Amino acid sequence: MSRPFIHTVSGKSVPLLDTLPDHIDIKDIAYALSRINRYTGHTAGNLYTVAHHSVLVAELLSFWGAPDSIVKEGLLHDAGEAYYGDISSPMKRAIAISADENYGPGRPHPLQGVFDSVDHAIQAKFSLSAVEHPLVRRADLVALAIESRDLFVHGPDSLPWNVPEYPPVQAPVALLHISNVPPTKLLPEGLVESKGIQDIFQGYFDNLITKTA
Repeated sequence: MSRPFIHTVSGKSVPLLDTLPDHIDIKDIAYALSRINRYTGHTAGNLYTVAHHSVLVAELLSFWGAPDSIVKEGLLHDAGEAYYGDISSPMKRAIAISADENYGPGRPHPLQGVFDSVDHAIQAKFSLSAVEHPLVRRADLVALAIESRDLFVHGPDSLPWNVPEYPPVQAPVALLHISNVPPTKLLPEGLVESKGIQDIFQGYFDNLITKTA
């Protein structure tokens, strides 16, 4: 049986179980993440992509004064999804539960080999730590709280999310079309379109690489 691989927009063939740093291209990552929806597409208004989320995480880290190396890690924390897709957290849990129920408990997650292959190649390519920095995890959760508050039609009153340790977090200017959008909201109608967020993601990365070189 042949080993599975995907074709990327740059023309690369990327094996999903035998990924090497040379297979990884930041342009492929920026392109794909700007076209992959968060929350399996179930957000209000315009599309909200993994690239939008990644820039928000990076901007939160920058806002908190994190070093550029940690901001870069935040920007790329979901970069693997450019190759294996954005599988929602509920779906990951459902796959794991299904595997336990059908094949017995205690096994590794059925997709872990793919995640590890791609993620390790990305970490080597961009000099990222194999262990996620606690600040990146914290920013990811705060971004989730902001997104849950601002991007779902049921509104914040029915959600458990809040950000008690911080005043309302200012939405990154890069995500907004117009200057009069309230800064505490990621309003769907203010989100940059796919091509725009691709360019923002790429520019953010290029700037960080210049600063950390």
